[in-house]
Amino acid sequence: LAVVVVGDKQGYIDPEGNLVIEAQFDYAGPFSEGFAVVSSGEKFGDIDTAGQVVIEPKYDLAGDFSVGLAVVEVNGSAGLIDQAGNVVVEPQYVYIIPLDNGIALAHSGSDLVVLDAAGQVLVQLPSP
Repeated sequence: LAVVVVGDKQGYIDPEGNLVIEAQFDYAGPFSEGFAVVSSGEKFGDIDTAGQVVIEPKYDLAGDFSVGLAVVEVNGSAGLIDQAGNVVVEPQYVYIIPLDNGIALAHSGSDLVVLDAAGQVLVQLPSP
């Protein structure tokens, strides 16, 4: 599915150009792992390819899923959620960069940490 803009809203069309998810979002991102980040108003969540909301729009920012996890931001702090919307890592980091192998690099403000897919700290490195 591809994002399409109709008036001031965004939705999705199929490869034939048919509108398959109504243009109802203020922001509609590309699909990744079967989910797309959308916003209605100022909060972000996710829909599935049928257009059903699977993660309620409650985050200040949300990233695409990678290896089953997505970065979300609440009040300026980054955390991780899984595809069921469960918080894996509480928003507590300045930023998180997910890596393709299921681990993530996070910055706490003073240290860099490497997190596994369960949110456990594997390595903690002092910032230079």
